[in-house]
Amino acid sequence: MQENKLIEKDNKYYIETKGKPENVAIFTDHYYSLKPWNKVPMLEIDGIRMHLVKDYPNPLQYAKEIVKTIKFTGKETVLDTCSGLGYWAIETAKKVNKIITCEKSKEVIKLAKLNPYSKDLFTNPKIVQKNKSCFDYIKTLDKDSIDIVMHDPQQY
Repeated sequence: MQENKLIEKDNKYYIETKGKPENVAIFTDHYYSLKPWNKVPMLEIDGIRMHLVKDYPNPLQYAKEIVKTIKFTGKETVLDTCSGLGYWAIETAKKVNKIITCEKSKEVIKLAKLNPYSKDLFTNPKIVQKNKSCFDYIKTLDKDSIDIVMHDPQQY
């Protein structure tokens, strides 16, 4: 996977494409964008932050702090219901056997692929991505195949 260099300017991120800066945002049924928070991208959908950052230095630190509160044995299979930029999944993968993460939005996945902080979401073999709704995915699971379900309270 190619390493992306995000350029921060005017509270937005840009990426150089064919020698020109392009805003890192997608407009389809919603407006999806990466916004800087203390030099770390956070996901916004329709202008609503998808990360709880008020009391944390950045979204990465928020994920680290939340994951620290969970008592893992290292043998768990975890389901992350909304992958987003993958910060939770990346942190959780350091402590468990496997994490399955669901993200139904192809736009969010595209932004995550542009985000250098999300690289491990696509390269860590402990992280299994399901590009579908977690509600649909859960219906396909065998009984007792998931040990812990993580759900970030942010909704869109």
